[in-house]
Formats: sequence, C-alpha cells, structure tokens
Amino acid sequence: MKMLLDRQITPAAALGARMRLLAVLAASLLFLSACYTPAASRFITRTADGSVPWWCQGSPDLSTSECLTFSAYADGAVEFAYQRWTYQDGINAGGTVWAGDSRVLLFGAAASFDPAAANLIEYESTDPGARAIGVGWRIADTIAPEGFPGARDTWVSDGTAADTWILRLWVLRGYENHPDVFAATHPCQASLPLTSTTDACFLASHTEPLDLLITNDDGYDSEGIDALVQAIVDDPNDPSDSFVPGVTVTVVAPLTPQSGQGSNKTPGGATTASTGLTTLSGFPVEAAVHGTPVDTSVWALENLSLSPDLVISGINEGQNINFVGDSISGTIGAARAAARRATDAIATSQGVGNGVPPDFESGAEATLALLEQWRIGAAGLPRMELPNINIPTCAPGSSIRGTVETIVGEALDGRPYGPADCFSTEPPGVDDSDGFLRGFTTIADMGKVQPPNYP
Repeated sequence: MKMLLDRQITPAAALGARMRLLAVLAASLLFLSACYTPAASRFITRTADGSVPWWCQGSPDLSTSECLTFSAYADGAVEFAYQRWTYQDGINAGGTVWAGDSRVLLFGAAASFDPAAANLIEYESTDPGARAIGVGWRIADTIAPEGFPGARDTWVSDGTAADTWILRLWVLRGYENHPDVFAATHPCQASLPLTSTTDACFLASHTEPLDLLITNDDGYDSEGIDALVQAIVDDPNDPSDSFVPGVTVTVVAPLTPQSGQGSNKTPGGATTASTGLTTLSGFPVEAAVHGTPVDTSVWALENLSLSPDLVISGINEGQNINFVGDSISGTIGAARAAARRATDAIATSQGVGNGVPPDFESGAEATLALLEQWRIGAAGLPRMELPNINIPTCAPGSSIRGTVETIVGEALDGRPYGPADCFSTEPPGVDDSDGFLRGFTTIADMGKVQPPNYP
C-alpha cells in the first residue's frame, strides 16, 4: 500500500520541528559533513528565479524556503547514516533487524514523525562490511504520518506490524534517486551492491548530471589541470559533452602559479578575477582568480555561488605527500577550503623526477578511477574527509606497481621526498611516503584541517 500525502505539519509540531532543525543546522556547521543545505543555498542564490535543485523537485517542486528546510533535514539523515555506515556499524549501534527485510536495521520506535530523527537504515546486504544505501523513518500510527510539506512523500505500510509505516529517503551517495528521493523502492535494490556508474540501475537513478568543479594551485594554464579536463571533456565548447558520462565540468583556477601557498589567503579575500580565458587545450575557464588557491575555492563557492557535487584540485605538478602535502601544498589548501564549506573534495598530484616529464596521462587515469569510486559511494566520506591521491611518474622500463590506501606520513625520517622507484620490490610500507617512493599510487586522507592520523 502506498499513500501520497499533501499535508502540512501542525503548528505545535512545526515549532518542535523548527527547534530540531536548528539543532541539525548547528550540527552541520560543526561537522561540515553535510552537503545538501549549503548546495541548495548556493543553487537558489545563483539561479535567483525560484528554481530548486533536484532533491527539492517533485509534484509540485518545493518553494525555496521549504527546500532549505528539507535540505537541512536531509543532511541530518545523511549524518545519521554516516555514523552507522556499515551493517556491522549499525548492529554495534543497537540496530535491530526489520522482519520485512534483514538488510534493514531499525533504531528505536517512534509514535510520531520527527523529520530530524531518522530511525531506519537500509544496507546493501547483511555482510558486516555492507554499506548504507538508504535512510528513513518507521512510525507506529493508525494512519500514515504527516510527512514533509508537499505531496512528495511515499509512505508504505510496514507489512509486518499493524498500523506501522515506513518512509525511505534516497540521498546517500551512490544511491541518490534523482527522479524521486522518496520512492518506495530504488532501481538498484534488485542488483546490489552497486559496482559501476554504467550499471543500468545507476543510470536510471542518476538522471541529473554530476557537477564537477576543477581547480588547482599551478594556475589555469598549467599542464596538469588541462590534462584532467581533457580526460573528462570530449568537446571543449560543451562542458557536458564528456568522455565520462553524466558529468559537467566548470574550471575556476588561480590566474598565476600559486604552488606552496598551503592554506594562505589574501587578507580580506580576493577581489578580482579574469574571464574569457581557456586552458591550454581551449576549455573555457569560468574565472581565473587573482589570489591564492584558497581564495580561488572561496571565489567559486561564495562569489559565483557554484554548487558542485565534487571539487577536484589538481592535477598538481609534483607529489603532495607527508607533512609537506599537509602544511605547504596549495593543491591541498584549495581542496580543504572547499571541504570546509561542506563540499566534497579530492586532491590529486602527479609525481616528478626520474628524468622524464610528469606523466599526467597516468595521473588523469588514476584520478578518474578514484572519481568512479566516489560516484558509487565507495570513496570519500564517511571513510575519508579529503582523499589525496599521488601518482608516480615512473622511469622508462618500469610502471606503477598498484594503488594502496594508506595514511599520511608525519615526518620524512631520513627518507627522500622522491622520485618514485617503480622498479622497487618492497611492500607499500606504513604511510604515503613509503608507498609513493616504492612506486605505488597512494590514496590517503588529508582531512579538512589535518590528516586524521596526526596527533
């Protein structure tokens, strides 16, 4: 049984909901793992015509104020799922198996609908490492509960207990459902786990393009950023015509090389940016900012009110590993500035040395492989706040030995900073320095402020 509701929350319930909404917003600002609220705000500001992003669209679309409210609740639901990301995490947190589907865990009972208190998570399977795919509410009431404003909620009878209702919300990365975030079922539920963005179910549930913002610290006209854009975009005159299906690209980068600026920013912020420029291969640059990499991210997100799904910073010329990457890299600085503004980010760098030019082709290939994993929810939050990928440039006659996830080294401890030795037969070692120096592509969490493994 399904019921489409068009109900408004009662005044008393609305007051309580508003108080809980404030708590959700406060948590979002504290943890900054949320993304829907700031993205909705920037989208509404940029479009300025009353339109709302896909998660607020329906029959009819939410108003802009309703969209901002719903986005905050969606962020709270995402945070709830992040804290119970794997099936084992859910069991450890006290989740109990729903009799209707053992992949669904329930967290407490509720007699009324509270938009700030999701209590249901659905997982890919019952394997301990299976990850969350959907979050929602299970409510005991004689009739379907009052839901969110508008007629978009699809409340489904529990089927295992009388007078009990379930509402699912498909907003977790990899399993977002653009056509209907409140659908009773997801296109991928019959073919779990999701393994590729080319799967039919992924295509059916991802009808909106992925918005990529590409930036760097080497400047808009550097080889690395151009190599990455060329690997994604087929037609430089059409940012949506891409080799990577379902992706659009916007480039905002520093006007001049800003390597080594780290987290530096211009006092008061950048005040100017140049337009009408292109990357080396002719892709339009939305803005070339007269400032540092941090200034550039801030300009894109705040001055231009862009609402990207993901920011990629790079490809930098030169590896960004160990404490050097943490404290000096402008590539990391730009990515962190985006992450601190609740926008997912990836930093990517190409190693140098071995007497050959940087192998940006291999760097682009590795970055796109990480992007693929991010899109299906297998990389990035909640496991890593800021994935930092470093790709070796190998000497002639050798090749990259593989890819390893590791931690960020705290000190060189007498080790060189490079180049990578792709002839090495040693194991990846204990951190990104070991792995990179021994010829592996390394992925490590640089964190929004510092690597999480740092003291």
